[in-house]
Amino acid sequence: MPRILIIDDEQSIRRTLREILEYEKYQVEDAENGMDAIQLAKEQEFDAILCDIKMEGMDGIETLEALKQFTDCPVIMISGHGTIETAVEAIKKRRVRLYRQAARFKPFADHHQKCTG
Repeated sequence: MPRILIIDDEQSIRRTLREILEYEKYQVEDAENGMDAIQLAKEQEFDAILCDIKMEGMDGIETLEALKQFTDCPVIMISGHGTIETAVEAIKKRRVRLYRQAARFKPFADHHQKCTG
């Protein structure tokens, strides 16, 4: 079962993402800040990491830089406050890519359709 780490300082976002991913049969851990996430990522292996960009204390870009020092796990940067400049900064940091293919997020789309349709 694929393992996902969610990093977000908003509990409601962590809870919502957890519910969606667990519904799709992913195993989920979460952290409310960059420091806790780094500790979890050092202790456990993950198949993907979802990381908020705007967080108190250590922000998502700093968290990304720290994670990439010891793991090759893909990191997907998320934000409700994102800008083109923030996206470009994240891409310039080690091995980060933007994905625009809707098929990669099909489980999310299916779940959303079931909830709203």
